[in-house]
Amino acid sequence: MVINSKIYIPKLTEQRKILNILKSGDVDLMDPLFDSMRTLFKIYNKELTRYNTNDIMKLFLKEVKFFYSYKSKKFTAKIFIDDDNYIRNLQSEEEVNYKTDFIFNHKENYANPGEDILILKKIDTKKLHKMFFNTKVNKENKKEEVLNFLTDKVSQDVLKETSKMDVVVKDLEREFKKLFKSCKINLEYARADHHWNEFILKMFKNEIYDDLSCGCGYLFFDNPESLNYYKIGIYSSLINDKEFAELIFKENVLFDEFSKEQDCYISSGYKPLLVLMGLLLLSSTITSLSKKRKFELLSELIPEEDIVFSGKEQENDLFYCISYFFGENFNSFMINGANTFIYEVKNLLYYLIDKNIKKAQNLVTLVERILKENLILEDLLVVGNPSLLADFFLLKEKIKKQTKK
Repeated sequence: MVINSKIYIPKLTEQRKILNILKSGDVDLMDPLFDSMRTLFKIYNKELTRYNTNDIMKLFLKEVKFFYSYKSKKFTAKIFIDDDNYIRNLQSEEEVNYKTDFIFNHKENYANPGEDILILKKIDTKKLHKMFFNTKVNKENKKEEVLNFLTDKVSQDVLKETSKMDVVVKDLEREFKKLFKSCKINLEYARADHHWNEFILKMFKNEIYDDLSCGCGYLFFDNPESLNYYKIGIYSSLINDKEFAELIFKENVLFDEFSKEQDCYISSGYKPLLVLMGLLLLSSTITSLSKKRKFELLSELIPEEDIVFSGKEQENDLFYCISYFFGENFNSFMINGANTFIYEVKNLLYYLIDKNIKKAQNLVTLVERILKENLILEDLLVVGNPSLLADFFLLKEKIKKQTKK
């Protein structure tokens, strides 16, 4: 199938809509853009106090980019860091945490893929920054100058994308994730088209499957929050859409091999434990579902019957899902990941104790198996938050007493 103007065309559809808005010639469209630039400039200068003035300016020019927000229907400046290595390669863990805290304290000023559309390339972003800081031009003239500049650049982009209309859809599908990650896709438009809606669901399910199959260890233990794309960035808007959030739980089955003879579920490996660990970690990022609903969905995955792990060769993935090279100290990302995991376990246990004590007992058994096979995780809890780990064992004893009764 070759793309044509009758169906949704990733990037081109968005840019055409934006160009039509710009062509109105209304200079007042630039007011939100100017206002957001001033707001962000004040934020950077007020809060990034560990840097000198020149470094603050460099950060501002590197991180603040220009968007059209389909949610607010406005042109706006927002923070957007599309280079993961930029955060990862900061000079120290302390600086990474400092920058991560800054980003999350101003999450409302951070671009949201799927809603905010990046309208300029890097070189044109630099040019527009220079226009904003040009003191020789008054505000009214500058608004007209910026409007004309944006109209010209978006027009060029539309022309370039139109020339690609003989591209086969399969080729464009390979580019879709890259376009989405770089803030070039409007979810509302894409999901209105049956083909692209199905593709987005497939893309999301594949990403979730890959992350859950390794217990989400890379996202929650190896990186700061600012590089967890379920918390901020590429998949944050999808995971906080109710349909997508429910999909995460409903598409997964922890145990599917039931032995009638032994009256228990049998697992030949630790894959279910990795998926459970990943689901508990991911549930901490979901705000589109109530706590009760998340507990309901999680509890449906835990059987009432006994669970037996069989087979001589157990997978090593559970041990290696947290990268650790035996240095002197754990980093804060690892400790935060462990705390998040056991906190979600504790909350789910409270829910299950009242609803289904057998499932609560099975959850304890599964978590104990995770802690036994991944010694690093228990060490992280002992070092980072021993009281949380103690709470888990107290709940274990409470469940044991209720089971005996």
